[in-house]
Amino acid sequence: MWRKFTMTRPNEKIERNEAIAKQRRAGRTLQEIGDKFGVTRERVRQICDKLGAKPPKVEYHIDVRDCPICGKIFTVEALSAAAGRGRKTCSVECQNESISQKNRSPDKPTSRHGFVDLMCAYCGKEFKRSKYRHQGNRYANCEHDFCDRTCYFDWVRNGRKPKDD
Repeated sequence: MWRKFTMTRPNEKIERNEAIAKQRRAGRTLQEIGDKFGVTRERVRQICDKLGAKPPKVEYHIDVRDCPICGKIFTVEALSAAAGRGRKTCSVECQNESISQKNRSPDKPTSRHGFVDLMCAYCGKEFKRSKYRHQGNRYANCEHDFCDRTCYFDWVRNGRKPKDD
């Protein structure tokens, strides 16, 4: 069975290609444009390459933030910063301190299960953790609890022994 091809005049083809390029510059995807004009994504890509039509560049948002722990000013350069995500603290040390502060705060309104008093297996410091988080911990049956990540990692590096004072 033979297919009928409709011949387009050169002016119509030029107009179509310019319309495709305009759509691409406006940020439409290759698939959307192809569906609209009845051509494949690959053909849309070829036309756009020939006419130099590229999608608009994504602008990265540079967010200037204050570290909630030490007060330093730092920047977050990413798309996630524009969405309100990204780093919350300026360094790993401040992140660890932030985590340990969250572990210590018994007044968190998000905890409706109560708190458990625990003692860090490495440094011996007393801290509180929500019952829900403590029970959900895969090491809940283990006798080792840590006030923050640094104590856990130091404990592992020290041969799984408590800190020597």
